[in-house]
Amino acid sequence: MKDFGGSLRRLKMVAVADYTFPGGIFELTDPMKKDFDEHGYFIVRGLVNEEELQKINKTLTESEFCSHAYGIDDDVGSKSRMTLWSFPGNDVTGMLARCNKIAGTSEKLLGGEVYFYHGKLMMKDAFSGGRHLWHQDYGYWYNNGCLTPDLLTVYVALDKCTKENGCLQVPDTAVKDCQNYTDLTGKHFLNPAIDKTVRVDQKDKQ
Repeated sequence: MKDFGGSLRRLKMVAVADYTFPGGIFELTDPMKKDFDEHGYFIVRGLVNEEELQKINKTLTESEFCSHAYGIDDDVGSKSRMTLWSFPGNDVTGMLARCNKIAGTSEKLLGGEVYFYHGKLMMKDAFSGGRHLWHQDYGYWYNNGCLTPDLLTVYVALDKCTKENGCLQVPDTAVKDCQNYTDLTGKHFLNPAIDKTVRVDQKDKQ
C-alpha cells in the first residue's frame, strides 16, 4: 500500500496486454483497441525494428540531445536526467513521431486528428539509482491549453527494459482514474486539498 494524494489505494497490476509485430505494415487490431480502452495501454514488441532503433540511438548520441538534459529528483534522494522538446523536427525522432504506425495509430485510438505535444528522452546513468516517477499528467496539462484529457504517450524503450534495470509499472485501469486524482510522484499533483490549481467539477464527484 502507498499513500497517493492522502488516500490509500492498492496498485492492482493488470494482465499484460502484450503483442508482437512481425514486420510489414502495422495495423491497429480490435483487441489492441479494446485493451487501450479498458486498461489505458498495450505493448507492441517490434513496433520499432532493430534498424530503426540503431538510427534513433545514433541520432541521440551524435547530436545535441543529451547536452540539453537536466536533472530530475526522485523520491529517494537520487536523480535521473531528461531532455524535453516541443516540436517534431526533421531528424529520425521527428520522422518516428509523424509516421503512420505512431501518429496514424494514435488517431485511431483517440478517435480524431492528433498533434505532437512534446517529446522526452529519459536517461538513467549507470549505478546512479535515479528513477523517473510517472503520473497522470492531465490535471496540470489543462493549464497548458489541453482542454480535454484526449492524450496518450508512446513509450519506446531504447535499452532493455526489465525489472532489474527499472521497467515502467502501470496500475490497472490507470486511464480511468484521473477523476480520483491519483499521483504517483508523491508531490500531491492533482490533489484538490493541497494543489490549489485543481478545480473539482461536480461531474468528477459522481
